[in-house]
Amino acid sequence: MRARAKDYAEAIFAVVGADIAAVERAVKALVKLLSRRNQLALLPAIITEVEIISAPAGEVRLKLALAKPLDKKGKETLSRALNLAPGQIVWDETVDPALGAGAKINFGDYQIDTTVKARLNALYEKLVG
Repeated sequence: MRARAKDYAEAIFAVVGADIAAVERAVKALVKLLSRRNQLALLPAIITEVEIISAPAGEVRLKLALAKPLDKKGKETLSRALNLAPGQIVWDETVDPALGAGAKINFGDYQIDTTVKARLNALYEKLVG
């Protein structure tokens, strides 16, 4: 059975905690291990899992990719839609005009993509097959 990103993240957090030197050694060893197993593609997911695990209790990291920055009202609306208080969310926002409109939201294990780019790609796949 292959290990999942979450398994690696939990192992790193359990072993090294907050010791910076230990984190550095663990990350180097992890990259070597993933390379030997041809699983380097898991690295971004592992980083996400470590961020989730290490977040203070009650805090949630929300990664957003938007065509233009989200204003305060937009953040309040989004936090209500996710049933979270605005103070619970750590906003990790990336602006990418190529998305057109809409947003790509990563929240724990979930991804919601409402961008024009994603919708056009889905339509293209349906038409071309």
